[in-house]
Amino acid sequence: MQILLVIVYSIIFAATIKIADLLDEHGLKLFKGSKTLFGILWGVSFLLLTTLDAYIAGFWIAFLLYWILNHKIDYHNHCLATAIIFAYYLWKPPLIDWLLLSSTLIIYLGFYLHEKYLLRKRTIILRYNLHILILLLAYTYAQPAALSAILAFVIDSLVYHGIKSLAAHHGYT
Repeated sequence: MQILLVIVYSIIFAATIKIADLLDEHGLKLFKGSKTLFGILWGVSFLLLTTLDAYIAGFWIAFLLYWILNHKIDYHNHCLATAIIFAYYLWKPPLIDWLLLSSTLIIYLGFYLHEKYLLRKRTIILRYNLHILILLLAYTYAQPAALSAILAFVIDSLVYHGIKSLAAHHGYT
């Protein structure tokens, strides 16, 4: 049952976050209030996913911290999602694998700083976050229970980039 929830929540999370981006940054128009709705859905789906286990929480909270540090939380619906997440965590702190959180954040920030300050072009490794997949695979070798974080990441990546490609095909780049 847990694996099914990881898959379903990862699909919902990836879809809501990409649709929220398309609404804000790429001109997608659905209906009045859709930006706000997808901000709420993004926050709630993040919470559903990260409350499944400590590995998923550690991994995705590291991503959220990276997004904040990198100024990716830059639109109303992004801020709304983040506020929902933090408000919930203040009420009910999540179980977190701190080693996975810190490892993910350090590696992600390291690659970001390398790209930004050494003026390197985005490689396929960075574009599809393969460096994070390598980290997760290594971490899972040492801690097999962390396989749930790999599953969440892979499902999220496939759905997110699938929607991104579909949107680009329809002119939303």
